[in-house]
Amino acid sequence: MPTPRRLLVILNPRADRGRAAQRVADLQRGLGAAGRIEVRSTEGRQHAVRLAEEAARTGVDAVIAVGGDGTVHEVANGLLRLPEPQRPALGVLPAGSGNDFAFAVGLPESLAAGIEIIRSGHVRRVDAARLVAAPDRVRYWVNNVGMLLDGEINRLSHRLTWPRGAGLYCRAALQKLLRPPRRVRLQLDLDGRTLDQEAIVFSLGNGRRSGGMFHLTPDARLDDGRLDYVLLEPASRWRLLRLMTAALRGNLVEGPDIRRGQFASLAIRAEHPLTIHVDGEAWIHDEDRVTACQVEVLPAALRVLAPPPAAG
Repeated sequence: MPTPRRLLVILNPRADRGRAAQRVADLQRGLGAAGRIEVRSTEGRQHAVRLAEEAARTGVDAVIAVGGDGTVHEVANGLLRLPEPQRPALGVLPAGSGNDFAFAVGLPESLAAGIEIIRSGHVRRVDAARLVAAPDRVRYWVNNVGMLLDGEINRLSHRLTWPRGAGLYCRAALQKLLRPPRRVRLQLDLDGRTLDQEAIVFSLGNGRRSGGMFHLTPDARLDDGRLDYVLLEPASRWRLLRLMTAALRGNLVEGPDIRRGQFASLAIRAEHPLTIHVDGEAWIHDEDRVTACQVEVLPAALRVLAPPPAAG
């Protein structure tokens, strides 16, 4: 793909404590006359979805998300509302606390290197996924989904104000471990294979990392047409603390109480209402009374401005 001619930059003005706007200025200087750039700032939740969808309908070459995983999630949702031939490329200048999708796609931490990737126009095809909780409750996602304790920790993290960054998720996890986690029996249909299992954690990964530092699905790949899952059976709080420490270190979380696998389509039924986050964004809560949902992979659904995937 040649250097994009028309770009829409969607900026979360609150990202990086308000400093994300400087990345946009650096991008404009870095591209110079190579691209015509329009900048729009988000004004609230779901605004980036509308901005991305509207831009895609006008025929822009790329939509650049400047913010964290929440901004990327919303921009991707806007693009995925359109048929594949109409979707412009997705670019990311990470400016969040976790930046898990940027990590998964191999984007460099250097701002200058990130701008050069956008300038080069190199595109990588990556998978996305769709989660349906009801006919009128549909979300696309690009990195991860967390249910049960994972979803509850995420919801609590959004209520806390300190510390900043990924440490917020660690604090929420420790607070949740003060009480025994809730056990929920799940009935899973994984590509036609049935699993009936009591669980306290159930997480899905298109990317390898979540929460800015937790490697729950370290073998996941963005371009294999599959999604990874990890299920933790009921365990003590000490066991959970040890597993959390291992995930923080990037070690494979494993043991007889852990189930792992892959799927292309998944149907879930739970005996109690689910709490679900999507790409780190709290979405389904207990009070929503959702006990069933479906997930399916969308192979090669997005074109992302990114370096080529690492060999192997």
